Amino acid sequence: MGKMLIEKLLRGCPDINCIYILISRKKDKSVPKRMEKIVENSLFNTLRKQQPGFQNRLVAIEGDCSLPNLGISITDRAKLIREVSIVFHVAATVRFNEKIKLAAAINVQSLKDIIYLSKEMSKLKSFVHVSTAYANCLQNQIEEKFYNPSMDADKFIDLMESMDEKLLDDILHRSKSITES
Repeated sequence: MGKMLIEKLLRGCPDINCIYILISRKKDKSVPKRMEKIVENSLFNTLRKQQPGFQNRLVAIEGDCSLPNLGISITDRAKLIREVSIVFHVAATVRFNEKIKLAAAINVQSLKDIIYLSKEMSKLKSFVHVSTAYANCLQNQIEEKFYNPSMDADKFIDLMESMDEKLLDDILHRSKSITES
């Protein structure tokens, strides 16, 4: 979804000077190599023809949504605070078998961290967050409205941080087997 958003923004808003993209390092690929792979994607073919230098408007910021403060360096954080006017947060894990602590870090803590970072951005005009697909899965019908969370985000994060990973796995596996019965 992030690639489609980037392509649409660059093609539809040619006056955008720069888009910062948070990219994590992977075992076998550096951040610059991962950025190369992104811009080589066929999704950008039309944009590549219309705006041959479009990739020069993309700046990779090394980070990781599973880490505190998004794993962003102090230098990059300062640059984002100074320069960013619009934030799109579309990062999430939607794997149903993800470890709960990792899912909590990516889907809850990273959102909290980007909100705090955004509050420091003096040029900020807009903050857009796209939630995970199953955020209100217990509802029979999902409407376009704000839903009260079943648990306070800070309490949820504290709970995840205070509990042992194995205990959490055991609880989740037990609740899963109960619901499947």
